[in-house]
Amino acid sequence: MRKFFVFIALVVVSLFFTSHVVSWSKELGKLAVPPDYDDSVTLVEAGVRTLAVQQDGAGAIFNESAKRHPRSFFHIYWTTFLYSVFGIHESVVFYASGIFLFGVLLAFVLLLPKEISLVLKLAWALVFLGIPVCFHIIHDYRSEIAMAAFLFIGCACALEWVWGIERKGIWFGLTAGSFILALGMKPVMFPYQLGMLGLCSMVYLTKQLAEYQSSQGIRPIRKWFFRLLLLWAIVLVPLIPHFLIHWDSIRDYIVGNSFETTFWNFTEEHGSQYLFHWLGYSGVWYVGALNGIFAFLLLAGLVCSIIPCLKKFSPGGKWISLAFITIGSYAGISISPMHQPFWGLTFNLLLSASAICLLAFLFNTQKFGLFISTLFVAALGMMWLFILVNQILICLICFCLLLGGWLVIAQKQSRYAVVMAVLLSALVFIYAYSVKGVMFQFAVLALLLPLFAAVFRLPRNQWVPFACTGMFALIVWTVIKPAPYHNYVERTIKEAGEEGLEWRRNGPRLVYESIQNDWNGSGSPSIWCSAFGWVDAKTISWEAIKKGHSWYVETLAGSYAENSKTIVPGIIPENADYLVMPSLGITGEIKMPSTCFDMNPAARSNYRLQLLSEIKAPQGFIGIYKKNRTPL
Repeated sequence: MRKFFVFIALVVVSLFFTSHVVSWSKELGKLAVPPDYDDSVTLVEAGVRTLAVQQDGAGAIFNESAKRHPRSFFHIYWTTFLYSVFGIHESVVFYASGIFLFGVLLAFVLLLPKEISLVLKLAWALVFLGIPVCFHIIHDYRSEIAMAAFLFIGCACALEWVWGIERKGIWFGLTAGSFILALGMKPVMFPYQLGMLGLCSMVYLTKQLAEYQSSQGIRPIRKWFFRLLLLWAIVLVPLIPHFLIHWDSIRDYIVGNSFETTFWNFTEEHGSQYLFHWLGYSGVWYVGALNGIFAFLLLAGLVCSIIPCLKKFSPGGKWISLAFITIGSYAGISISPMHQPFWGLTFNLLLSASAICLLAFLFNTQKFGLFISTLFVAALGMMWLFILVNQILICLICFCLLLGGWLVIAQKQSRYAVVMAVLLSALVFIYAYSVKGVMFQFAVLALLLPLFAAVFRLPRNQWVPFACTGMFALIVWTVIKPAPYHNYVERTIKEAGEEGLEWRRNGPRLVYESIQNDWNGSGSPSIWCSAFGWVDAKTISWEAIKKGHSWYVETLAGSYAENSKTIVPGIIPENADYLVMPSLGITGEIKMPSTCFDMNPAARSNYRLQLLSEIKAPQGFIGIYKKNRTPL
């Protein structure tokens, strides 16, 4: 019954967190503006497939897959399923990411020490929810992030399969299923995913060999290898057809992005590459803000497990296995030449989980654990408060008063101590009410914690970890308010003013409507975009798909960067139907030199362009030109 309570509580927390991030995003984040190129690829591909299914039936899925290799196989068809059920709109997919978040939270609770109470497990889940990666699971609709979530879930299920006592068959199946989903979400990352499955296999073999008795004969060893072979077969077989059919595209993607494309390659020395994959874009995305502290905890836990005099503080074999997988996941990304921090989010999840699980273990020990964990929570809490609140001295006093009051409750266990702690909390509450902001929420929590502890009949000796966990959870939840990088409205206004924000919100629609009013051909037009920000071929396709037109504009040339200031056109694809670029200031028809077109030099010809419309943009007037298909 109590386990069912935690399950329901995690469902509620996931729903609340998801709606919180989505509502913020609609106001200030990605959903406040049309999707950018890289974020709209899945939306467009899934939208085209959804419209094809609605028009031609389920068989259209295979036709679309044959025409366009679905790079993120499961991610695209998961999105297609969502559109088919709920309609084509971008916010649908962000809400649905709450399912991935719930799975991650459930996997984290699975990793926590079995002996801690269910109430404390829920409290630690709130702490885990405060790490930046959980925000990204909702805010960034990318196949890499969905893959990271399922890899984390798969590793947690594998550890339960290895170290658990009950339902081993179920955990075996869940492990295989999670890795299948991870592999299908981002097939081109199969070397990393299979490496993670290999780490789990190594943990299984190590555990079995450690308990092996030579008197048992050779039969158990055969049984272990058979189970591992079965696991690998179950994971690989379902997606073998996809790899066989699209192997050339998968190979070209890996080779092109990892070894040939200078844009993606990391060109710094190897030491800088390690730091990049460890910290990510911590300056703007703050993904790596906690990694240093968590890595210190990970190493400290491993030392406690190795040094004989500290072994009584060792968190156990399951945690050591988790630490091994965490270190292995980091090794898998640090050696990659790809300049892509999203690929390291599995490591961020594992590192955060291993560090917080160690803290949970320390909280559950005697004075040593209480001392270390209280110091850690106090120091980390103060660090976040320094960042969030200007009145540093007042925050320091308030935090010490609250923490001191709870320590008195735990040690003295008297009515007088309880009254003093509540009075201290009330004092902080009165002050916080006058200044509002974060401290007001902090003080409200301090007053509510005794209530929660009483309702759940938490033992008095667990009140301190419960109080510290609650305070820490509030602090990290407050930090969920995204960094300026995620505030798309603020960034746009800073770069281009209110006019730029208006253009960013309406530019793709205006360009689409201008072309749609003129286009009378079959299929989708080929559109060349250059020299302006926040509109590209994919965003125009997305506008068309929302209107029910199955446009998939495959041609993308020139620059689609948000801050693009390019004025001179690049090489234009020869088959382009429309050109979207800075207006040339000439009405009617103009001639375009053959040197601008990307085709066989011997067959080059001049083309005639006709101005369809001009649209006012932050960088000047944007011209939409129609190309005459017959060369001059």
